Amino acid sequence: MIVRPQEFYGKPGEDPKVWYDNFIIDAAVNRWEDDQILDVVAGFFKGAARKWYVAVRNKLRYLQDNTDNAHRAASLYYQLVARFDTDARQDHWHAKWKDIQIEEDERVADYAIRFNKVLKGVDYNNNFTIKMRV
Repeated sequence: MIVRPQEFYGKPGEDPKVWYDNFIIDAAVNRWEDDQILDVVAGFFKGAARKWYVAVRNKLRYLQDNTDNAHRAASLYYQLVARFDTDARQDHWHAKWKDIQIEEDERVADYAIRFNKVLKGVDYNNNFTIKMRV
């Protein structure tokens, strides 16, 4: 293994979309084939995510197939997002968005990094207009 992917617990502060995207990048670096990924991914689910995976693993056939409802139902990505992109996760990021401000001794560059992380949590698909971001 060249790169060790992050583990996913399914906690409210974790974004399943971001985790999945990063996992797929790490899988490519490790040269894992699609059929291997469906097996390997089990080792990176912990806690609630592990329990969920054990319950659905026999139904998963694809990584991310949006062909139709049957394919989405058998896709790791869509099932992961359906289960863990919850209101609690969204509330977590919206609370951070509402309260974000630069700290007294914080460098602008560090604030920008923190700001963009919160923005990604609130607006993963980049639907916000520029006015909404500022």
